[in-house]
Amino acid sequence: MTEISGTGSSLPSFSGQTLGHPYTVQYGDSLLAIAQRFGVSLAALEAANPQIANSDLIYPGQLLTIPDNAVAPSSAPGQGEPAAQLGISEDGVKMIEGFEGFSATAYPDPGTGGAPWTIGYGHTGAVVPGQTISQAQAEAYLKQDLASAENAVRRNVRVPLTQHQFDALVSLTYNVGPNGYSSLLATLNSGDYAAAQGMFGNYVYAAGHVLPGLVNRRAKEAALFGS
Repeated sequence: MTEISGTGSSLPSFSGQTLGHPYTVQYGDSLLAIAQRFGVSLAALEAANPQIANSDLIYPGQLLTIPDNAVAPSSAPGQGEPAAQLGISEDGVKMIEGFEGFSATAYPDPGTGGAPWTIGYGHTGAVVPGQTISQAQAEAYLKQDLASAENAVRRNVRVPLTQHQFDALVSLTYNVGPNGYSSLLATLNSGDYAAAQGMFGNYVYAAGHVLPGLVNRRAKEAALFGS
């Protein structure tokens, strides 16, 4: 118990951190996840840390101030959060954009040479040959599609996840669909994180053929999951 000067009261400490005092950012943390862990609003956490110019850019080892009205976290720092409490990070979005690349014109599936046709940043819904799109439209489609992928991960994963693990699973879901990696999901939900990480490499086929682009993507997703 550490006395707070001027109040005559004390606040509990946990995980080496005291409420109202600095918190050290851990690997996989995001401001949203930290706010949810300590039971404060994101706005309150941002207000307590005016030194952060971009709420999407925090890094391990950085010191934050947790507001005094925080509560004990639901899980220890670095040990993950319930999937239902997480959302994809800005880094995760950029990673997916990099994997997909932007295409203003619809292109065929590399495995089938035809349907499903893709446009923008990997959008396939109701896309037809010859269709074109602006980058603003592509970003709007990506936001909608990622929301669906995020919801699938929140719904299907029953074990705690770090931010990196959540981002990797959203990327996988966006690429293969919510029902496209049932074996990995079952392994993960059994609590075997290491085995689940090793199974990313199973999902590299399109129309029965191994695609080098998918091999590269799965390797990066697996590395992120295990980081």
